[in-house]
Amino acid sequence: MRPQVDDEQNCSFRLKVVLKPGVDVQACTPIADAASLVDADVMSEDNFSWLSRWYLSHCDDEWEHAYGVRIDTLDNPGWSLKIDLTATSLQDKAFERVTQGEPSDDLKGWHRTGSWWIASVQNGQFEAFCGPLDLSAAIGVFRRWADETAKH
Repeated sequence: MRPQVDDEQNCSFRLKVVLKPGVDVQACTPIADAASLVDADVMSEDNFSWLSRWYLSHCDDEWEHAYGVRIDTLDNPGWSLKIDLTATSLQDKAFERVTQGEPSDDLKGWHRTGSWWIASVQNGQFEAFCGPLDLSAAIGVFRRWADETAKH
């Protein structure tokens, strides 16, 4: 999902959701009505909401100034997710690198190979790289590890 401002059509908020390659749904609504596009009951249990709560639980007026969560795009296309583990319960915990699918070098390759992600811990950070529709799954890898680690 990528909100866009579109002045030409008097649209304050544009939402585009790619259902699968080549099939997408678009919605345009005034920003005041944007919340109606999101079902709070469905969103409350997703990986994005969980990550937001995890981040907030580590904010203590110090940690968030030096550490945090970074989400960025890749040019093949895809996403990168980096989560600082310093001063968290995960800082010294073991994490075995996990992979799913086959990374692609470009959009054409992604259409051919589909979903993929790679996750590891490097230099005190959880790092995940994934395909353009796999960001939630990559967050889910971190979530499962954090939840399992908390149980032990």
